[in-house]
Amino acid sequence: MKAIDYLKYLKGGHFKKKILLIAIVLGMTTVLVQCDLVYHSQRWPENERKTEDRMFLLQQTIGNGLGSGELTPNEAQTFLIKLDNLRRDYTVLRERKTTQKEWDPIITKLEELDGEIKKVRAYPSRIDETQFSDRMFLLQQTIGNGLGSGELTPNESQAFLTKLDNLRRDYTVLRERKTTQKEWDPLIATLNELEEEVKKVRAYPSRIDETRLEDWMIVLQRKIDDGMLIGRLPRVRGREFQLRLDEVRREFLQRIKDQPLTSDEKGEISGRLDTLESDINNFW
Repeated sequence: MKAIDYLKYLKGGHFKKKILLIAIVLGMTTVLVQCDLVYHSQRWPENERKTEDRMFLLQQTIGNGLGSGELTPNEAQTFLIKLDNLRRDYTVLRERKTTQKEWDPIITKLEELDGEIKKVRAYPSRIDETQFSDRMFLLQQTIGNGLGSGELTPNESQAFLTKLDNLRRDYTVLRERKTTQKEWDPLIATLNELEEEVKKVRAYPSRIDETRLEDWMIVLQRKIDDGMLIGRLPRVRGREFQLRLDEVRREFLQRIKDQPLTSDEKGEISGRLDTLESDINNFW
């Protein structure tokens, strides 16, 4: 009986020793981990300096993008909010001792924000939208002014406005989504060509002279009609004058169909109309 009790005693003591040993190991592990954290927790001046510089540069980048039109006000506001959140996280880290591992997330987020801003600014559509819209508006004004001054005929104005409307539709498609420079290049080239075309046509002073020639032919037509109506112009001569006027008008319209009149053509038509008018006036 005593032997059995002794064995039970030994077994119970051995178990207690195991429990005690495990507790000691766990306690030492905890102490070692805490010591390791205390040892590695410190101030990181280099991280602080780099983070401050990075945030300052990002703020400048956002401001420059907003000023240049590469960022919209909404985009700039979104980026500034993200930057403010990162600045608050940075302030928390700066006020206490930390480990390098605690700095890793904020550094990563700053890099991601920098990449996001660069990606948005890389899209030239933000600038091109504004510039393209302004150029189309000015071109429409130019066409209207040319029509009003007589430098553009109604047909020319209508043709130019049709081309401008086609450009406006293409512009609207691009504006509704993010684009690359390559997608804008054909549209910009077409707008450049249209601007040059309108400028070239308006540069010919003959457009004003063409309008005057047309008005001159209208006046002569009325003289022929009125002269025959009131009897001052004999019918034979009236028909002769009408044929001469019709011939001049037909050649005039044919010549201005594709391009403005040259100085020689303008002089020739003016001379023929002047002669016709003198002949008609002989009967008045």
